[in-house]
Amino acid sequence: MTTNTTINYAKLADDAADTYTSARDALNRAIANLAVVDSDRRGYQDIITADGHIDVPIFNVWFTQDEKQEIAEQAVAYYRAADAYKEYTRGTMRYFEDAMAASTALALITEVHRLVHQDSNMGALLRELRDSEEGQELAVYPDFPKMFSFVANFECRANSAKDALLDSASDTLRKAMAPYNRDAVTLMLIRFFKRDTDEHGNLVYDNHYFNLRNLPTLHDVELNNNMRASESKFCTVDTMLTRHFYVEARERLSKAISRATKNMQERIKNA
Repeated sequence: MTTNTTINYAKLADDAADTYTSARDALNRAIANLAVVDSDRRGYQDIITADGHIDVPIFNVWFTQDEKQEIAEQAVAYYRAADAYKEYTRGTMRYFEDAMAASTALALITEVHRLVHQDSNMGALLRELRDSEEGQELAVYPDFPKMFSFVANFECRANSAKDALLDSASDTLRKAMAPYNRDAVTLMLIRFFKRDTDEHGNLVYDNHYFNLRNLPTLHDVELNNNMRASESKFCTVDTMLTRHFYVEARERLSKAISRATKNMQERIKNA
């Protein structure tokens, strides 16, 4: 935990990266699993509906009533399992996104704090600008290649040395934040910084500005990251598709259809 003693910036950056990578990978797995469920469902819908009606004419003719009944029962159970899995997984995806937002915020605040407090001309300039009457702004542009920038005021623009130092600080910040993509930065702005969104959940504005004096503390963002990381890891266990009852329901339906199809082929052969 961060205290008022010497700050281990490298550890904070590593913690942020670990949380981000784990949550991002879990989110991608959840998305892939949902795609598998959707694909499975479309395949079964060509054979049998959610209420147990068989849509294949030859099956209706050659399957026995007992076979139709078994398939119908397994189909109802399968579709319920598919719906339950999708609903639960979509719910857990929010925790993964929250963890991505929290870790991106921790990475950003950690690097800004490090740059401001470093013992160098760059650090001295950032502290001078931060403590000036108008303060120093950090700009975040999620839709642009250069997503992060320290905004130069009139004094910096008029002083080539200061302007170059501020540009260098921006470049250093961008390098530190390179692992965090547009989606992560957007999630950070929405979930962590609570920036305005439209009715579709998209950011209302393209440009976002933060006064360095008003940024959250390292302690707060570290606590938030740790909490979101724990939530994300807990949910990851429950969304493993191979361990979910959905797979069992799919297997039972598949076996019921396969058995009936094999029996049908024998009956046709012997007819």
